[in-house]
Amino acid sequence: SMFFKKVYKRLRKLNIVRDDIYVDIGRSKEYILYEASRCYYYDFTILSLNVIIEFNGIKFHPRAPDENWSNPYNSDINANVQYKRDQEKIEAARKHGFKVIVIWSDSLPDLDQLIKEIYENQEN
Repeated sequence: SMFFKKVYKRLRKLNIVRDDIYVDIGRSKEYILYEASRCYYYDFTILSLNVIIEFNGIKFHPRAPDENWSNPYNSDINANVQYKRDQEKIEAARKHGFKVIVIWSDSLPDLDQLIKEIYENQEN
């Protein structure tokens, strides 16, 4: 996404090396974690900072388990099922020591604010 390209460029200016950022842009790929026989792909990972940013498009991710939502490509996946999957993915990352920041397609954060949140609680 254009938003992640902006985040990527800002982090590179802050001296985060290219190989430390996992995002599906250019030569880089998404970061993968294996947990309890599941495989999770994460949207944007900064390995040295132990930070993962998940981009939730409202078309594919409900904000709550009881939301009036359905997957546009699979009607068997209701809000409760998808919400549970999203929470399991976040918990897997936290279990591996990552801070997880979730951003939503309909309410993108201010770039400066996101950068500040990425660096909060870092030991630098």
